[in-house]
Amino acid sequence: MLLVFGAGVISTFSPCILPILPVFVAFQLASRKRAVLINIGLVTSFALLGAITGGIGGFLTTWRAVIEEITYIAMVIFGLFLLIDRLNMCLAKLSSTASNFLGRRVKNLGGDIGSLFIGFILGIMWSPCPGPLVGTLLIYTIMLGGPLEGLLVMIIYATGFALSMYVMAQIFKKQRRG
Repeated sequence: MLLVFGAGVISTFSPCILPILPVFVAFQLASRKRAVLINIGLVTSFALLGAITGGIGGFLTTWRAVIEEITYIAMVIFGLFLLIDRLNMCLAKLSSTASNFLGRRVKNLGGDIGSLFIGFILGIMWSPCPGPLVGTLLIYTIMLGGPLEGLLVMIIYATGFALSMYVMAQIFKKQRRG
């Protein structure tokens, strides 16, 4: 589980997240309560994704051997996305376009529900960006074969992701003051 948390932290430094980072930091700097709510929304979106894929894995237990073979192939493909710049840049461009579109749609949301919703939407739209890591984890949740296991894996991943984003926002806040 420490590796899963570390994958969340590493995802923060994905090239396609960096252009969106100022927007996320700005949301987090609005207030501590808003930052917490945005992060809860973010973690919730990944947790839901993990529960769904884990549940799918539970239904597919009779096909476990086939799923494991497909999983190994998918992990190699996701690894190629990490290693081949052209593939990684295509993924970054797609994610950036989606986040810009959604960012324009949700920028006027306010209040607690709006903060949770922004975090939830950010989690959904950032999922493809660190796609190789998220994809590998989702395949892992399928192999675990249960919604609770998938939920737990993705909560740990998203907590690493959200915590590192929060820490970056706090560092920026301190540098801005100084």
